[in-house]
Amino acid sequence: MSAAPDQPPPGEGGHTPPASFLPFAMLGGRYVAEAVSLHGLSGTVPLQRLIGRRTIAGHHGLLYSGLPYQHGGGEFGSHYTFIWPQGRWRYAASLHSWKPHPASLGVLTALIASLAPSTSSVN
Repeated sequence: MSAAPDQPPPGEGGHTPPASFLPFAMLGGRYVAEAVSLHGLSGTVPLQRLIGRRTIAGHHGLLYSGLPYQHGGGEFGSHYTFIWPQGRWRYAASLHSWKPHPASLGVLTALIASLAPSTSSVN
């Protein structure tokens, strides 16, 4: 993930409020946990810590908090990531957090709530 045009590169400090840049990722498929780097390449070092089970916008799933980028968090560093199953697929919504962190979770909840169910089928 690259920095926004007005944002310093990761690890160089600074703060870009969400009104300027909103790093959000939405993923779906069978291997979502692997895609959002719940574990490092070794498979033993968790890059995201489990916060716990949550129900967000009617979806029951798991909420994670990513390690900071400068501590090895990678592309989803400092993100809140919510993963939930729906049918035979899993979905993940991941949003970079900012202080105050409850505001980040509020925006993540609003983004998930705004998702429209897909009417197309995936082969």
